[in-house]
Amino acid sequence: MSPVERVRVPSSRAAVSALTLGTVASQLVLLAASAALARLFTPQEFGEFSVALAISTVIAVVATMGFEAAIPLAETDDEAAAIARLSLVCAASTALLVTVVLALGWAVEGSGWSRIDAGPGIWTIPPTAFAIAAWSSLRMVQSRAGRFTQVSIAGVGGSVVQSASQLGAGLLGGGAVWLALGYLAGRSANVVSLARRAALSWRSGTRNELYATARTWRRFPVYLAVPAVLNAVSVGAVAPAVALVYGLMFSGAFAFAARILAVPSALLGQAIATVFYPRAAAMERDGVDVASLMLRTATGLFMLAVPAFGTVLLLGPELFELIFGPQWREAGLIAAALAPWLAISFVSSPLSGYATIKNQLGRLLILSVVESALRLAALSVGVISTPILGVMAYSSVGLLICSCYIGWFLRLAGSSLHEWALSLRTYISVVLVAYPSCLLLKGHLPTSVYVAAAATLTLALLGSARRELGHSRGGAQGDGNAGSGRQAETSADYAGPEKRIRL
Repeated sequence: MSPVERVRVPSSRAAVSALTLGTVASQLVLLAASAALARLFTPQEFGEFSVALAISTVIAVVATMGFEAAIPLAETDDEAAAIARLSLVCAASTALLVTVVLALGWAVEGSGWSRIDAGPGIWTIPPTAFAIAAWSSLRMVQSRAGRFTQVSIAGVGGSVVQSASQLGAGLLGGGAVWLALGYLAGRSANVVSLARRAALSWRSGTRNELYATARTWRRFPVYLAVPAVLNAVSVGAVAPAVALVYGLMFSGAFAFAARILAVPSALLGQAIATVFYPRAAAMERDGVDVASLMLRTATGLFMLAVPAFGTVLLLGPELFELIFGPQWREAGLIAAALAPWLAISFVSSPLSGYATIKNQLGRLLILSVVESALRLAALSVGVISTPILGVMAYSSVGLLICSCYIGWFLRLAGSSLHEWALSLRTYISVVLVAYPSCLLLKGHLPTSVYVAAAATLTLALLGSARRELGHSRGGAQGDGNAGSGRQAETSADYAGPEKRIRL
């Protein structure tokens, strides 16, 4: 064991600020690199890379068996460290098994699994899966300890390594496999950075301890890992399904659109999710009301998501063609079709951990099966029409599902979707009128006028969000200072008791 380290968990605002600062730098690096990579690699090559990365992502979810989600829920820090060790051992074992399977398939078939549209990048799948799984587990360890600055530093370092590797390969004429190797290099840098600061002791990770920890948290592999895999297959790692239905070229455009649209989610949504889950878990353990935290979090996310993704909805094809080149205009169309769903997903995703905190694992499992079936069925609509209509159907189903999830999470916290929507009725009314009106006018107005109108709408909604969030922070501070200790605990600055972190 390492020496006991005394850590005070930072406030929610300070933690989100630390993560956001690092994530902004990280995503700016990736966005700048994407603009260059779009001119160095073709949609076909991005398609092969997206398939390899998607398979790696699914295997990574399987590899940890959902145990990483239990790290913030553990009663003691020693138990949390034991869960982290178990998760990493499972990840390493799975990566080794996949390597053996790939080698046996190559020996028997002699074609290197050519039927999987990943090209030579298929051999990067095992180490990439391990790196993703290890990053997920170590990030939970650091989040529980309140070391959000370290998470940010690791993220920025990984983005720099990934971007430099991929750009260097592109300039030297490398193909899709080098995109995969560059991603692996970046994620490996993430893992090394967090592992050095986690100080996990492997001497305590005996076989008996691993078995005991697995028995204690045995519900997680079924009730969390299965939904996570289904979600990955139908959402985060849907590239192989898109390639199967619409071809590798369209899959490459789809993956590139998703890569760019991930920027706003990563800029703030991921930072809030990283803080929200351990914070809400601590509040639940201490018997503190979470409803006000849920409502403020949902409101802030929604008011930021609408202008961010609304701009893509209105100007997606034009922006992609201008920034990345004419060969990526189709990716802009895909991005515009996905934007409404991703705006609501931006709200629901950070809140989703609360269902795990409330031990709703059985219901999550059932809902994930229904959700995945609906998503994949909607995606296949394009087979009988056009691919873009399939993407629109896929996005519409996602919008409906995420809205239902938000309502469920709010009910679990003691609030409701109706109450939340009423608090935002003016903002929602403006959104429901302004965006359809702009889309109807598109093509009937001069391009410069239309772009100016879209930009004005975006700036107006961002200004409204800034005023609302500023008012919300002021109200929370006032309530916490003037009210009782119970009220102060439910403010956005709830940090939980001072903890001794032993890892």
